[in-house]
Amino acid sequence: MNSFFRKILGLGPVEPMNVPKRYKSTVIQNREELKGSINESSIFPLLISERTNEIDFDNDLIRLFHGREGMFGRILITSVVDSGEEKDMFHIKSAKMDQPTFDYICDIASKNLDNRQLQPWKFWNPSDSKFEFQILSADVSVFTSERILSKTHMLEAHKILKSESLVVSIPRRGLIFVCKKGLETQFFNEFVAVHAAALMDNKVDMDILCEDLFIVENGEVTATLPAHNLSEALFNCYK
Repeated sequence: MNSFFRKILGLGPVEPMNVPKRYKSTVIQNREELKGSINESSIFPLLISERTNEIDFDNDLIRLFHGREGMFGRILITSVVDSGEEKDMFHIKSAKMDQPTFDYICDIASKNLDNRQLQPWKFWNPSDSKFEFQILSADVSVFTSERILSKTHMLEAHKILKSESLVVSIPRRGLIFVCKKGLETQFFNEFVAVHAAALMDNKVDMDILCEDLFIVENGEVTATLPAHNLSEALFNCYK
């Protein structure tokens, strides 16, 4: 993607910063082992596609976040331990983990994300851009896309955009775009074009996350807008 479109998409440098290529793993079997080996305040959720290049799915701690028939790659939620240094990012894997431990880790990760101080929301299309509506985003980094999982951070987006309903795009890991729901057709089509362009640029070194769009109300995902045409295009592009 040339510099013009990178600027329009707000993608920043060609090589994104603070996006781990692959995570190390730590294996947990039960809650007592978890308490003895991991600082629970450092556990966070991570969104990944089944087509990720970052994580090996053998005995992983995962839950389905979004999927439908014909999708290019379903989205899963896994858990990682973040000590604040990329080299110390560990992916939590299961070794016959019991269900209470699984649920406990997921609950801890969700609460920690709500309480984590993330890079501030920002408008990536300034008032003098070609767009006549506002798109909210954030700098490319670890846990940028994961904002969609946090009611706390999405409620802040509602407040900034002054809208009870939002449309959210998380096309690739480390990206998020948000606009008001109910835009005029022309403006909504422009938002979808931004989403599609981020997905279809196969020169971007960031895993594809999701071709569908999400409706967020009261800080939580309430519905999706399936993008079947984008799914078909992605299958054709990445054969």
